[in-house]
Amino acid sequence: MGIVFDEYPEFGQVWTAYQEIMKAMHNKDLSGFEDIITHYTIMGNDMDSAISTFAKNYKGIQNSITSNYSNGR
Repeated sequence: MGIVFDEYPEFGQVWTAYQEIMKAMHNKDLSGFEDIITHYTIMGNDMDSAISTFAKNYKGIQNSITSNYSNGR
């Protein structure tokens, strides 16, 4: 992946943000998710919109991370 990230650094930033979000949600790590949302740096791409949506829907995401209920996973 390093070669791709070297050639396309913006892709590397987006990919890293995505992976961190997925890891926090999968591990039910609310503080990790909060850190991502609060320390995210605007990049001028579609990830900005995704992070903004997460922030707007924080309460529901918080409930999904802290709840024992599942969608089958």
